[in-house]
Amino acid sequence: MIVFLHILVLSILFYRTSFLKIKGVPGWYLPGILFLKVAGGFFIANYYLSTYQGGDMQGYMSDTAAFYNLFRENPVLFFKMMLGMENESTQLFINNLTIWPDNGYGFLFNDARTVVRFHALLSIFSGTNEWVHLIWSNVLSIMGMGALLQFIFSSRGNEPEIPRTAFLVFFLPNVFIWSSAILKEPLLLFAMGMTLRYFQLWNYKRKPVYLISLLFFTGCFVLIKSFWLLVFLPGFLIWMLKRDMKKPF
Repeated sequence: MIVFLHILVLSILFYRTSFLKIKGVPGWYLPGILFLKVAGGFFIANYYLSTYQGGDMQGYMSDTAAFYNLFRENPVLFFKMMLGMENESTQLFINNLTIWPDNGYGFLFNDARTVVRFHALLSIFSGTNEWVHLIWSNVLSIMGMGALLQFIFSSRGNEPEIPRTAFLVFFLPNVFIWSSAILKEPLLLFAMGMTLRYFQLWNYKRKPVYLISLLFFTGCFVLIKSFWLLVFLPGFLIWMLKRDMKKPF
């Protein structure tokens, strides 16, 4: 039942709003891509389960289930963990997690915790139903890749006409496999695509709404792959100085 409710919400977003719509692209394109990616993600998850005993996907969903139980038992502690307010009172809970502590890097580099936080928050509305998490992971993936295509084909930040053949990039083997499952890549594509697109919009149009959106998505990018963002900084600085460039390439 919970899956159908989320599908209903998505249907409304697809067909009744401008959400997930791209200029010049038929209305069935993105829902069709979403369906194929969710189906692919299901088979990828089964492969991971049979070959790697679930791998990272199992770790993410196992910790998500633990956070969901924590939310039901102690909502205050749940939101403290979401905000990174860890102390001695949270240590016992952390010791029972699978992938949350499985990272030797600092806070800014721990993408595993960012992925778990996203799915933990989503579990409040999903009850940890894995189909729901798979669907929304792919929604973020499509949004991010759509923003990347707009970034690439846009001239001076205007709404571009994207060639339909460009959407074949969704089905490149490496892209399809890693962006269709409950992994960090869907969130990475989302954060990267939105950061690039809103930097482009802000750089040309300088509207406050674009700046606010840019800061928000840059924050998301920092939490998922901060060192990837560093790669883009020189290009951002050059582009700010050379705003007369029509396109980023």
